[in-house]
Amino acid sequence: MMELYLRYFILCHGFAIGLGALVVAFLSVCLNFEHDNKYLVQLSFYIWIDWIEDWTWFLGAMWVLVGISFLYGIVMKKKLALPPLLILLGIHLMLDLVGDIQIALDPQYIPHLSWNFSSFLYGTHLATIAYVMLHVGLTTVMLGKLIDEYSQKATRRKAIQESTAEQL
Repeated sequence: MMELYLRYFILCHGFAIGLGALVVAFLSVCLNFEHDNKYLVQLSFYIWIDWIEDWTWFLGAMWVLVGISFLYGIVMKKKLALPPLLILLGIHLMLDLVGDIQIALDPQYIPHLSWNFSSFLYGTHLATIAYVMLHVGLTTVMLGKLIDEYSQKATRRKAIQESTAEQL
């Protein structure tokens, strides 16, 4: 059984992750309109968004659905609503890696690339990606355990109520 403060800590992290998914959706769509901003050209996220062009809307919609699913899973205590976020995060990172490789090999983008254009080739970005994956993964696992604990308590309460009702 988890301590009360630990439950609130995990729930707060879960809500932050769900809201973060919605922020990623917003950034995915909004950065697609910023083609002329010279400061955004050096961001690997922007270059990747520029590379996928029309698929940005689909990516943004997927992040919205996954973020809402994740938040729904937390609020309604549905364990099956949590893993889609991890799956989309993994797909997003794999597409980011493929995009970085293609951009590095595409002569059209070479003049615009800076020394840290790739999240996977720059050590600090790679460490951040590893940290985020571990943090989101472990928080999701802990939320799943918290939901299991909640469902076990609810099952026990229901069994006690039924046995009490039978005795009367």
